[in-house]
Amino acid sequence: MNIIEALDDQNLFAPWFPGKTWNAWRAILKAAFALPMSPEEVGFFRSVADRDPPAERVQELWIIAGRRGGKDSIASVIAAHAAALFRESGQLRPGERALVMCLANDRSQGQIVLNYCRSYFTDIPLLQGMIERETAYGFELGNKIDIAVATNSFRAVRGRPVLCAILDEIAFWRDDSSATPDVETYKALKPGTATMPGSMIIGISSPYRKAGFESEVYDASLAASDAFQARKQELESSGRYTAAGIREELKKFNATLVAPVLEKAKTELQAANEALAARRSSIKPGTTEPKFSEIQRAEARAVLRTMPHKEMVSLLAGTEPDPLFVEAVLESRQQLLKISPALRAELERGALQKHHGPEIEELTEIESALTTAARAAQVAADDIALELREEPPQRPQLVRTA
Repeated sequence: MNIIEALDDQNLFAPWFPGKTWNAWRAILKAAFALPMSPEEVGFFRSVADRDPPAERVQELWIIAGRRGGKDSIASVIAAHAAALFRESGQLRPGERALVMCLANDRSQGQIVLNYCRSYFTDIPLLQGMIERETAYGFELGNKIDIAVATNSFRAVRGRPVLCAILDEIAFWRDDSSATPDVETYKALKPGTATMPGSMIIGISSPYRKAGFESEVYDASLAASDAFQARKQELESSGRYTAAGIREELKKFNATLVAPVLEKAKTELQAANEALAARRSSIKPGTTEPKFSEIQRAEARAVLRTMPHKEMVSLLAGTEPDPLFVEAVLESRQQLLKISPALRAELERGALQKHHGPEIEELTEIESALTTAARAAQVAADDIALELREEPPQRPQLVRTA
């Protein structure tokens, strides 16, 4: 059964994708899987992809779409379809399990696609019996497939056969230990997909667009650097200055026209980061508007104090967390003795994402843009400082004599 047949089957995925609003995505899926397309679908695909439909099923699908455009839903149904139809026929070593994974900046972001996938296997009668075990980061199926969420680290994907990898919001990936986390993670994924026939890498993201203040700072920094280099070339080509004379003229030019621009950029970036930090600190981990009374929450906390740890974790962080008990934990002023810091932190992240998801996403985009602008300003300043640095005086060399 191909992806479109599964998408249109009322016993499978059709209830999740009703009506004509999904027809555009159906056209894209038909192109990606090299399925027959109508002339209208071919025309639509050309209009969004700027190319003809592929002649063969693709191994990589890259989707740039706006927020709430349905890209997470489509990525999840591709992953669920691949996982459900997988039949092991010699691709795996004894004891080995293939992986369907969603990689994102953090697990709360990746959890969106994971939850979509889980809903197919819990709500569709034909697929309900496939889940064998819930894990810390996903769930295991009975056909040797693990569906899991992970952070965007190349270390997280090494050594596993990968049936399907979803790179969620890849345009906004960041990593303190890597300048190019998207490229390194992609390179680490490729060997894992090579041994799995029918594997697919799906890159999905909202478009990253430089705009507004961050873009102005970025462009101003590059313009200042370009102006400095243009002045340097002008002085060198005139033939009227020695190397020392050029350096002195550049110092004057920098002090008058370049340094003020970079200093202004630095000041504005600092103010913007402070404003960003203030907005982040205003987002509280507790629920925005409690749905239950204090008496209900107090009774729930009393129950939690006497509940076995395993049952409590399942109640708070299982596939369907109980909203009353989650709220009781988040609204408590003191940590319950049985609630570990890690579990409470996970509940707080879930509450933040649920109640402030769009705002958190916006702040993450702003932070990424500010980081890029700050990097451009710093690179410009460093390059100019290097140009203005005077050559160190030559140290006298001792001549060894016989």
